[in-house]
This record gives sequence, structure tokens and C-alpha cells, in this order.
Amino acid sequence: MASPAKSVDPPPNTVYKTFILVGERFTLGDTILVKQDKGVKDFVGKIEKIYTDKQGEVNLDVSWYYRPEETKIGKQPYHAMNELMASNHKGTFHVGCVNSKCIIHSLEKYEELNMSGQTKQPGGLPEFMTRSFYDYKKGKLRVSSIKVMTLVPLTTHTHNFSLCFFLSFSPQPICV
Repeated sequence: MASPAKSVDPPPNTVYKTFILVGERFTLGDTILVKQDKGVKDFVGKIEKIYTDKQGEVNLDVSWYYRPEETKIGKQPYHAMNELMASNHKGTFHVGCVNSKCIIHSLEKYEELNMSGQTKQPGGLPEFMTRSFYDYKKGKLRVSSIKVMTLVPLTTHTHNFSLCFFLSFSPQPICV
């Protein structure tokens, strides 16, 4: 009679290029959603390293993305609904916290998809757009692309103005 197959734990202190979680393959460089408490949006990160710790547990090092409302600056009128900001914030967590993959487009790719009418990629993964970098330690933002900014009168009075942003993916100005 054959003995049952034993599960093999990964050796400690080993670095990997890929891992499989619930039948889905994740690879270095993939962008992922990381589980949070109920009612809180998942964190978004990019996988930088896959490894086992001293106990043989698989962990990930990631670079975090921020939603505008999660920053000291807050959400601005020019931020898109699904916009994220790359950051210099790094983190480590257990592989079991991964919720799913996601897709993060550059502004150029996002515009291209909107122009062609493709709003969703095949596979139905959550999609985001990024065009800026957030320094979480300094609380500062580097925006790579706000195409045009101009002042436009709100009324016929010359002293009452509103700041309007004309974004390349929106034909209408966004005014504050």
C-alpha cells in the first residue's frame, strides 16, 4: 500500500520569480490588489520580490500605489476616478493577503483605450491609470501630465474666476 503524498514546504530564504495562488500565476512586476478590512478599498502594489522567510512562509515585497484621497494632497479636480500614483513607499506581507491581479495603464495607454472605445481589457481585471509619483515621506506629488491649465471667467465680473483643467482624455474642462 502506497503512503499518501507529503506536501513539500518551500525551503526558507529562497527567492522566486513566480508563485501560484488559487490557480492564478503571479510574477515579478505584476500589479496586485491586497486585501483590506471590509468597507475599505484594497491596497494596490507592484510585486518587487517573492521569497520565503526563515519559517518557510512565502512573502512579497511591493512598491505601493496611492489613491489621490489617500495622500496629504487629497483628491484634486483633475484626478481621474480610477487614478493611482506610484510611490516610494515599500511594504512586505504574506502572499495570502493577495486578492487578485490588476492592470495599471500609463496615461498614454489609458487615452488610447478610451479613444478606441476599449474601456476594459480581456479578463475583467480591475483597471487603473497612473501619471504621477507620490513621495509619501515628503507628502509631495510629481504630476507628469496635465495638458493645459487656464483661467476662465465664471460670470461677467472680471474678478470672479475659476481654475479649469483641460485633460487630454476629456473634451470638457474640469473647473473648481
